[in-house]
Amino acid sequence: MVLVSRPEEGSLARLQEEVELRLACTSCCRKKYVVTYTLVPCPHPCGAQLLLARSRGARAREEWYEVRRLPVFPLPARYEVCWHYRPRSGCTRHQQNCTFSWNEEEKLVWSFERKHKLERSQLRALLQPTQPSGPCAPSSWQGILNEYGGQFQEVCEQCFYQSPPMVTLTSLCQSHPRPVPLLMHILIDESKKQCHPIHPMPGCPHICLCSQASRGLMCGAVGRQCPKAHSEVELAVWRAEQDAGLTRGQLVGQGAINMGFYCRLCRVSAPSQESFEMHCASLEHGRMMASDSLTVWNYRAPPLGKVSFTLCNSPQDCMFGDGCQGAHSPEELQEWMVRVRVGRWNMQVLQQEGLQSYQERLLQEYQLSGCDCSVLSEEVEGVNVSYDSPRSAHGQQKPTKKQWQLTLRTKVMGKGVAGLGCRGLISF
Repeated sequence: MVLVSRPEEGSLARLQEEVELRLACTSCCRKKYVVTYTLVPCPHPCGAQLLLARSRGARAREEWYEVRRLPVFPLPARYEVCWHYRPRSGCTRHQQNCTFSWNEEEKLVWSFERKHKLERSQLRALLQPTQPSGPCAPSSWQGILNEYGGQFQEVCEQCFYQSPPMVTLTSLCQSHPRPVPLLMHILIDESKKQCHPIHPMPGCPHICLCSQASRGLMCGAVGRQCPKAHSEVELAVWRAEQDAGLTRGQLVGQGAINMGFYCRLCRVSAPSQESFEMHCASLEHGRMMASDSLTVWNYRAPPLGKVSFTLCNSPQDCMFGDGCQGAHSPEELQEWMVRVRVGRWNMQVLQQEGLQSYQERLLQEYQLSGCDCSVLSEEVEGVNVSYDSPRSAHGQQKPTKKQWQLTLRTKVMGKGVAGLGCRGLISF
């Protein structure tokens, strides 16, 4: 463990008057909750991958908070603590996609990093006087691993860009005779799995992050036509290749993970198509699909289900308050229109990635169908369905459970069977 005792700059000293900072690794600290740790002092060569903070006024408390990496986008006027953060579960609304600070300690450190334009590697160097601090990014494979954690492995590029995406090791891919290797950075935090593809460095001399995220948009050309980096770890690898001649073969480690189907929105994986469909049909996934939380908005969320908006006739003394269907200022009206466009674009990108539920895809096919054929039908030619009991059932008590056993007989082999249900209702 590295104890911070002699910061090299006065500004850092002023920060440390408010919060204690420690660099630690998984050997010298134990994870208690999502970002809450307790220290376990022991003699060891500390990797210093984690930045932990604790308020000076809470020295009696044993818990330390991990200071997550400063989000690249958005850049608010000031950082605020998330209203939906819970110590045991993190942000209950946006989960790992939350761009608000999760505690006052993190808020102070983020503000310090942004004010002084410090990369996390530079702040770590300031906390370790034995290491030189400078503007350079990590220039070795070990430096990148210390900076971003996780591991690197080669996966099948064709599988990753199919719909829905799969994270399949090139050595285990059975779908493509000649899988194209794609370097992937994988960071696993409890049940969440974050995957960032590391594409070949573009030929342009100036490399930078894609600006789509600054407008709340998902880049639909990632890995294909877009020459920009789409994650901080990808940008770090490119800079190391450009400035220090890093060889990618040094990044690939042992213990590769074959994850199967991958949802980048919820950061979860599924071993089979069936389990992935079940995830896409979940309430949490549906909420994440409908969310536009990639940026920080300044005004109220627009009314659900509306695509055109008007100004409120009496915004100063509106009797409906925050529930008003009209915008209370021209700026709010403009932001509502932007949010609708952002939502449409992001939904289109997610649809292309195959992250819609089966029911949503079926309803979309029904809406876009220009022919007279039925998407939903009581009977299908060549398919016979029998039930072990009447399909209609009535109950007088709550809760009431009812089960049916269905037997399907088909002339040809079917691809799959799915049950459609209306959320919140008991009619199927």
